[in-house]
Amino acid sequence: MARRRPQSFQAWALGLTGAIITALILYYVRVAAIEHMGQRQIEHAQASMQRLQEQQSQRASVQPHPTDPVQHQPDPYEIQVMKAAAESQRKHDEAWEQYYTPARGCDNWQSDSHMVECLNHKLRAKREFEQKWAAGELDQPKG
Repeated sequence: MARRRPQSFQAWALGLTGAIITALILYYVRVAAIEHMGQRQIEHAQASMQRLQEQQSQRASVQPHPTDPVQHQPDPYEIQVMKAAAESQRKHDEAWEQYYTPARGCDNWQSDSHMVECLNHKLRAKREFEQKWAAGELDQPKG
């Protein structure tokens, strides 16, 4: 068996440069994806706040005059639906807390790439959890 001839310094340097450039590109793509997700969450929160403000302003315009004897009472069905939705969300959040265990060492990020690895681990786990939750494969927490 013939011994492989070592590469020249130029070939080695070119390979190293290519590897570094590839790693940087992957890093910036992941950072951009995380920033994009954050931006979408901010936009979603702003849209929700705007809808809430519009609803409040509509309610304020529909409110009876303070001297009117009839005061608006909340609809019992709406209250029941809101309570059920809040309970469902609480169970969902509790199940997530029981389901997810952070990857080892992800309680203190050592670098940006380590942060990305930890966040990717959590996103994969969340995606898997949501699929199982929707399919009813997870036990509903007692409470």
